[in-house]
Amino acid sequence: MSTGTQFKDLFNREAILDLGKRGAVAVPGLNAQAFVREASQGLESMEMKDRVRHLARTLRRHLAEDYPTALRQLEVMAGSEQGHLTPLRGFRIWPLCHFVEEYGLDHLHDSMRAMRMLTTRFTSEFAIRPFLLRHPEGVLEYLHRWSQDPDEAVRRLVSEGTRPRLPWAQRLPAFQKDPAPVLALLEKLKADPALFVRRSVANNLNDIAKDHPDTVVSVVRRWASESPGPETLWLVRHASRTLVKQGHPGALDVLGFTPKPRLELKAFKLSSKAVQLGGELQFHIELHSKARGDQKLVIDYRIHHRKASGELSPKVFKWTTRQLAAGEQVALKRVHKIHPITTRRYYAGEHLIELLVNGEPLGTREFMLSV
Repeated sequence: MSTGTQFKDLFNREAILDLGKRGAVAVPGLNAQAFVREASQGLESMEMKDRVRHLARTLRRHLAEDYPTALRQLEVMAGSEQGHLTPLRGFRIWPLCHFVEEYGLDHLHDSMRAMRMLTTRFTSEFAIRPFLLRHPEGVLEYLHRWSQDPDEAVRRLVSEGTRPRLPWAQRLPAFQKDPAPVLALLEKLKADPALFVRRSVANNLNDIAKDHPDTVVSVVRRWASESPGPETLWLVRHASRTLVKQGHPGALDVLGFTPKPRLELKAFKLSSKAVQLGGELQFHIELHSKARGDQKLVIDYRIHHRKASGELSPKVFKWTTRQLAAGEQVALKRVHKIHPITTRRYYAGEHLIELLVNGEPLGTREFMLSV
């Protein structure tokens, strides 16, 4: 996308015209002009997911009333390498995925077959979640088979679709309470040849760690012991990132970091205690090891952002790792940009920055943010 373009703008008039043309090929008697007219109504005032939902519901009114027939029409609209329509890929196929999510719950097998195809073009990680809630055993049977699928996008769906806390998606309370069914799937994917899949496995474990930290520590400890190669160790580090930020002693131990390091904070200075939104917070620290041997450290920082209510909301940011010998001292500098982002609203006032070493706070400084 070009600079300044938002994801919602992918679902624009051009996309709607394309869907109308595809519908005219797939559905006998479909009035493409009427579809485009109806799909365009109110679109400009909608955010991305509302646009996706609106287009899926418009499709429902123009496809066959019978769901299995409508699904076959939808698959034709998706195109293929051998067909008359070029394959539809990426975000623009999302309304087709949402069609299955919203209207296919009473047709498990037809819908699962469609989601397998659609996930190779975009992702069915959102669409599959209502099916996991309604048909957990049936969907899990498919996912165990799909964990061996030759297509890495399908294998990734096995992990990504079962994440208990997947962003932008409804949570899966049953898996938050008991992650055992998910862990059984992740066992089959932990050594997947595709980084795309292994990253999803790590993200899934990171989700589970927020509800079952000790369980995840036990899993990653075993994985690291059974297969201590670089790919497994990367997965273990990525899966443990939230636990490390929290200073969980088991996660620190698995990754080789020193529990409760002996350190002296010799300096923690801000270049300025006044920062303008759009500017930078610059700071430096000096750490002195007070231990008799080597210490392996993960150094992060936490910024407590001011909220509209006046309360502070903490957010941990990754920084670096260091190994200090006995008596060694290290000086580090950091520049943290405070720029407007879509996921956070900034408010003027006093903020805090807190230094974290192996999850333990070592010092706090104040700064004023003006917006």
